[in-house]
Amino acid sequence: MKKKAIVALVLLLSSSVVLCAAAGAQDAHNLVEAAVNYYRGKASIATVDMTIHRPGWERTMTMKAWTKGQKDSIFIIIAPPKDR
Repeated sequence: MKKKAIVALVLLLSSSVVLCAAAGAQDAHNLVEAAVNYYRGKASIATVDMTIHRPGWERTMTMKAWTKGQKDSIFIIIAPPKDR
């Protein structure tokens, strides 16, 4: 009788630990997603310099970026003039 009660208690505790771990992972995912959305905001404007390093040459490109939400964005190349 005691053996069955101990086995039942162990199974109950182990299943609750698994359920809590799954809930914690979901909470962590939601927390990170909320932080990224807060950082991103509803809209953003940025000027970005991109440098490409190769063994024989180096090139820099400047772009201006506008974003609105996660679906709308536009990037315009500002420099060098040959890429405009």
